[in-house]
Amino acid sequence: MRPIFVLVISLVAALILPALASAQQSSPSRSPTTSYMIEGGGAALGATVASGAFLLSVDDGACGDDFGCIIHAVTALAAVSTLGSVAGMWAAAAVAETDGSLWGGLAGALVGAAAGLFAADRLGGDSDIGIAVSIGLTQAIFTAAGSRIGAALR
Repeated sequence: MRPIFVLVISLVAALILPALASAQQSSPSRSPTTSYMIEGGGAALGATVASGAFLLSVDDGACGDDFGCIIHAVTALAAVSTLGSVAGMWAAAAVAETDGSLWGGLAGALVGAAAGLFAADRLGGDSDIGIAVSIGLTQAIFTAAGSRIGAALR
């Protein structure tokens, strides 16, 4: 594993662990902002790890100029990061008892996948780590927002 990837995972964990440590209080007294941060941290960790693992396992030059192959690879990356984001959000919500919405989180993750791919194109450069972080953080924002909206609509 590349050292920068370990650093990114450590930084995301450093952001989520204090929020999870404060999860000992009951969820009705937790503010929506705290719930959003907890779920967003889990989503960021899940999406970054999932997309990073996918990118590290794929041969960069395998597609060449084959447009169909490129679309297939981008779709697979979006699917893997979406699953990672929702799983991370759901795990953080379960541990912290934030009463997150699985369906709202999934809807947010799908929107976040498109926004994350755009952010990766604009900000990620050619680095697998830059792409994984761009997708992970962008997708986490939308996943957590979708979860909080879904929870509010219940």
